[in-house]
Amino acid sequence: LSLREKAWTLLKPYFEEKTNDLLKRFQEKAASGLGSRELTTIAKAVLEKRVSVLFLEADRIVYGKVVDELGEIELYEDGALGVDDLLDDLAALVLKQQGEVVLLEKEKMPGNSGAAAIFRY
Repeated sequence: LSLREKAWTLLKPYFEEKTNDLLKRFQEKAASGLGSRELTTIAKAVLEKRVSVLFLEADRIVYGKVVDELGEIELYEDGALGVDDLLDDLAALVLKQQGEVVLLEKEKMPGNSGAAAIFRY
């Protein structure tokens, strides 16, 4: 095994446990209104700097953009000219705000929007 493979063998259980703990926390927070699977709600919370953890579906692209300070979003068909991936934009903002971004396989994602979030408040 390469050094990378050996390291991953040691670290993988830690990352899996942390991810499972965050997903459990999401379920608890969503039940009390401090989490969401809805893109508009998540976008608004990101703009308000309230997102502590943003879950994104790995390899998922959602063409769109946030159109105002209220978090309203516009979604577009695949690859509309000049339109970025909304999920990437939200992730960049969360990271700038000292939040955490977690990539998940589709099977582990809460909901089907491509994103879910735990709010600070």
